Amino acid sequence: MYKIGTFIFGILLINMQISFAQGRPDNRFDIPQPNIIKWNIAGLPIGSFSFQYERTITSSISAAAGIRVMPKGSLPFRSIFENIVDNDEVWSHLNQLQTGNIAFTPEVKFYFGRKILQGFYVAPFLRISRYSVDLPIHIEYRDNQSDIYIEEEVNMTGGISTFTGGVLFGAQWKLANQWYLDWWILGPQYGTSNGSLTTLKNLTEREQDALRDQLSILEHVPIVDLSSEVNSDGATIHARGPWTGVRAGLAVGYRF
Repeated sequence: MYKIGTFIFGILLINMQISFAQGRPDNRFDIPQPNIIKWNIAGLPIGSFSFQYERTITSSISAAAGIRVMPKGSLPFRSIFENIVDNDEVWSHLNQLQTGNIAFTPEVKFYFGRKILQGFYVAPFLRISRYSVDLPIHIEYRDNQSDIYIEEEVNMTGGISTFTGGVLFGAQWKLANQWYLDWWILGPQYGTSNGSLTTLKNLTEREQDALRDQLSILEHVPIVDLSSEVNSDGATIHARGPWTGVRAGLAVGYRF
């Protein structure tokens, strides 16, 4: 599905460039300095590194491709998630989660300003993302022989892939000379997700029951649909279903 969406998006861009080129007698684009490279500085506080390349197609249309890399760390926007998750047991698990991601985002931008690459714009986009996840699960159970409680930590690792589409509303201004400022105001997106977290560990029946109880709590996590299975060889959390999010940012660009 990811490859089909990216292929269709690429074909649309090629067709747009061909049709615009055919409209010119000399089959050339004579827009000066048609390229901009950008850095989304708004992502730095949460440890996200996001870059974009944009190229003019006509005086009011451009194509862009962005990449975002976020090294593994604590869950970003923790206060927001804490307000969304109204279950204390669910939040106690998410609070221990470590995650990182990489995302690729192609888009087409339609400008409404009078100058090239300036003014308010609307940009339909696709986003392909891969999230790596480490999730420690704390379990407690009563030992059969000693009749005392034992505490353990089971580490679930894996990843979730997402494929979304949306529309970004933004505005771009020229700051000075060849420097630009691009405000990604709001970009709601919606799509699908699929992935899993696993642990390979020999588990006793008591350990299985304790882990199964804790994993059932995670099935109440919002946004993504989770299910789990536990046996004597370990456990797996399956993640699939709808995926939603919002793009926003503030990027500094250099035109050339």
